[in-house]
Amino acid sequence: MELGSRDGKARGEKARGGGMLHRLLRNEDGALIILSLQVFLVMLITTGIAIDLVRVEERRTLIQNTIDRAVLAAASLTQKRDPTLVVKDYLTKAGLGYIASDSSFTPKVEGSIALGWRRVSVEVDDDMPTIFGPLLGVSSLAATGDTTAMQAVGNVEISLVLDLSGSMTEYVKDNPSCTKNCTSSKTRFQYLQVAAKSFINTVFASSGSGVAAGRTSVSVVPYSTNVYLGSEMQEGYTLSSDFSVTGSSFAMPQCADFVAADYNTMVIDGTGPLTRTMYGSSYKYSDSLSALVSDGSTSNNPGQDWHNCMNTPQNRVIPLSSDPTFLAADKTGFIDKLTAGGWTSIDVGAKWGLALLDPSARDEVAKMTSVSSAFRETKPRPINYDGDTMKVLVLMTDGANTTNFSTLPGYRTGPSGIMSTLGVDSLGSFGPSATTASGIYYYDATRSSTPYYKYETGTWVARSAITQTTQEQQVQTATCTQYKNSWGQWKWNSCSVGTSDCTLISSTTSLKTYTCKKTTTVNVTTEAPLYDVSYDHLYKTKNWNLNTVAGLLGKPYGRSAGTQYELMANAVYDTSVKDARTKKLCDLAKSKGIYIFSVAADAPSGGKTLLKYCSSGTSYYYEVQGSNLSTAFASIAASISSLRLTN
Repeated sequence: MELGSRDGKARGEKARGGGMLHRLLRNEDGALIILSLQVFLVMLITTGIAIDLVRVEERRTLIQNTIDRAVLAAASLTQKRDPTLVVKDYLTKAGLGYIASDSSFTPKVEGSIALGWRRVSVEVDDDMPTIFGPLLGVSSLAATGDTTAMQAVGNVEISLVLDLSGSMTEYVKDNPSCTKNCTSSKTRFQYLQVAAKSFINTVFASSGSGVAAGRTSVSVVPYSTNVYLGSEMQEGYTLSSDFSVTGSSFAMPQCADFVAADYNTMVIDGTGPLTRTMYGSSYKYSDSLSALVSDGSTSNNPGQDWHNCMNTPQNRVIPLSSDPTFLAADKTGFIDKLTAGGWTSIDVGAKWGLALLDPSARDEVAKMTSVSSAFRETKPRPINYDGDTMKVLVLMTDGANTTNFSTLPGYRTGPSGIMSTLGVDSLGSFGPSATTASGIYYYDATRSSTPYYKYETGTWVARSAITQTTQEQQVQTATCTQYKNSWGQWKWNSCSVGTSDCTLISSTTSLKTYTCKKTTTVNVTTEAPLYDVSYDHLYKTKNWNLNTVAGLLGKPYGRSAGTQYELMANAVYDTSVKDARTKKLCDLAKSKGIYIFSVAADAPSGGKTLLKYCSSGTSYYYEVQGSNLSTAFASIAASISSLRLTN
């Protein structure tokens, strides 16, 4: 029993020991602490690294932002300080002075103000000590940054095309927003002069002081009915000499005529003479001669506004000027000397403005002594489209296309076809109000048998029918005698010519012999001489305009003055035609990369629509009231300055 008891006790103790171990193995008290310590350690390391990464990104962002600002300031051509010092100052003021003071830190500077460009490059390699990195064996992280800024003043060619039509002389409101009791102290033209001068000075100044000269050229193209070329332009573009006004009261026109095909290109070919615009007035005043007479519109010199090419040397084209003082000086500059008057030909203004931007004009510009030698020889302008040059057309109007007019070659000088029996260039009473005067004919060589139109009868006749009757004296002579009758008296024998004019030739005591003559006046009909009447005589001496001359020349064919005018004139009265020509030029310009800024000042809807179409985009089009012209031009100048700077 004792042995068994001991064995049972032993087994009981063993059983109790095994249960305790089992319970110990199954006991989870305190296990979370161990896991928490492990997780905490991981979180500590992860958070620490994140903090270090945030710190280094913040440092990198600070460095990048600082050097970005620094190089922009250092590369600016208006910056007079040493670019290296500018960069270091930016770093120091941003709390990064330790980078700036490092002897290995040296910004790279290329170019100069004098060269018209400058590039500044900066690279930064900064090691930032980590706080938690050592837990992983990383004692620092790199905060790097690099940047480059360049500012270059590119070449700029500008054509400033300004509307000087008569409507520009209208007074406009000083305050555009005024609706009642508004003041108007200036004309739209006066506002334009102020705006244009400011614009010119700004675009030249935008190069920056000290920048190499010859970067900017401005051509000024004033236009109204036509474009007056002037002496500077005519050194490169000659005008035809198919007529002359020497000794007359007319001035020799200095405008050029274009035809429809000329608007298919921006090029104006100066290798040969351009067709000179006819002098006087080729305007179409009326469709009938009677209306021309009743309206008093027969004169060839009714006023400046009706001239084909207004005689305004002060409004001439100034090609590729590099002298802002000449152009825009107060009171003495070119802009202040401009005058306004005439019709509106936006198409003609745009034609010349674009021609002076097109490289094809280089040969013509090379002959213009008024243009800087830098633009004629050193780097001839206009520069190619694929060069480093920005080309700008500024197109301004206060209206819409109206009309321009001239006389076609062949109807300017020489025989007009009108012929007179009265003498060289003499018409007697013949004229628009008396076209039936005798002795005046019109000759048409294509009519073989009856080539002469007789204004007096309105019929075509042969040359043989043009006769004249003159009186001639005919003398008849005869030998007559006298005899002495029984009373001693001398009596005449019969004498066929009478005895009123006799000369004694012999005498005897019974017979006298005489030579007697009788003079009679008879009418003799012969072919009348015809004299050519020149166009010069009609336009200058008679002072008839083209419309009137056309009425006289159209009469033999039953044509009205207007119908005949269309055959003799180079004129455009249809706004849609002129608009289409302008649009075609604008399309060509934009396809070549020319920037077109347009300004519609108090313009009607047609003018606004055209200028909006021509502009290079919405931001290039300005629709303003006259008194706000300066604002528009200032904005354009600022835009050009921004476009010309490469950053």
